[in-house]
Amino acid sequence: MLAWSGFPQLVIIPFVPLILKYFDVRVVVCAGLIVFAASCVMNIHLSLNDSGPQLMLTNLVRAVGQSLLVAPLSSIAMAHIKQDESAAASGLFNMLRSLGGAIGTAALATVITKREQFHFNIIGQAVTSFNPIDQSFLTRMQQYFLPHGVPDPARSYQQAEILLGELVKQQATIMAYSDAFYSIAVVLLTAVLAVALTRSPMNKRAAAG
Repeated sequence: MLAWSGFPQLVIIPFVPLILKYFDVRVVVCAGLIVFAASCVMNIHLSLNDSGPQLMLTNLVRAVGQSLLVAPLSSIAMAHIKQDESAAASGLFNMLRSLGGAIGTAALATVITKREQFHFNIIGQAVTSFNPIDQSFLTRMQQYFLPHGVPDPARSYQQAEILLGELVKQQATIMAYSDAFYSIAVVLLTAVLAVALTRSPMNKRAAAG
């Protein structure tokens, strides 16, 4: 089902040049950034029950935003570049785009790691053997492990504690990914302001002539 997430790009990208004839390229890029940010906001409430079908809509929305970004963003970057400098500028743009992707990936990995540790510590403070709910869970899991390969009561209880720790880690991880999507949305909305303040890549005098 996730393969269909690329369908909007196949439909929209061929019409982007037509769209640019009627709208300022900055408006198109800002619209793409806002749609992209909206798709990230849709993912900030992830849960362990989410899988491919639950991510289908957000991936479709994200594909629409990406379709409105690729070509127009290149137009803004290459605007006001002299013809004899266009080759070097294009190479520099592609290099910076690759470098930005690497830096962004590393930054997101750091965000996920730090937020996972944060959420794990916060949840861990509330999950203790003295909590009646947690104690009930540990007892039930101990009773489950006793006839399922862990006949020793002490080891089965320890296995139950390990399972509880894994559940806490899973929840912390999914919350960290939600925070990562939130961070991406903030960066994209900040980029909207940056794009709005750029000079128009269109030479209005030439266009009028």
